[in-house]
Amino acid sequence: MPYISVWIHFVWTTKDREPLLTQSIRYKIFEHIRANASAKNIFIGALNGRHLRRVHFSQSDPNHIEITEHLFDGQFGRISDAVVGPDGALYFCTSNAGTTTVEAEDDRLIRLTNGS
Repeated sequence: MPYISVWIHFVWTTKDREPLLTQSIRYKIFEHIRANASAKNIFIGALNGRHLRRVHFSQSDPNHIEITEHLFDGQFGRISDAVVGPDGALYFCTSNAGTTTVEAEDDRLIRLTNGS
């Protein structure tokens, strides 16, 4: 069975930078994020840090981050979006075009498996 997933990354702000998350929904959203994060691998791309960060949440307290790992420090340049695919592989994008160190293979989609 084919699997298709479309990921779109948006960055925006509210008018006059007014808070979007009101107190009535703020903690419900945070709890939803924590519940998903503790059940799944969470990866965060660090564009300027040029690494991928893996977040490990405590099994006993899902509100507590036990450790974060820095992966691929400088190896791929600026790393943006990252996701674990349905096949268990890690997929992430690089965003190096327009920087001072542009290479022929910049702005790639990279797939890594346990055997990579």
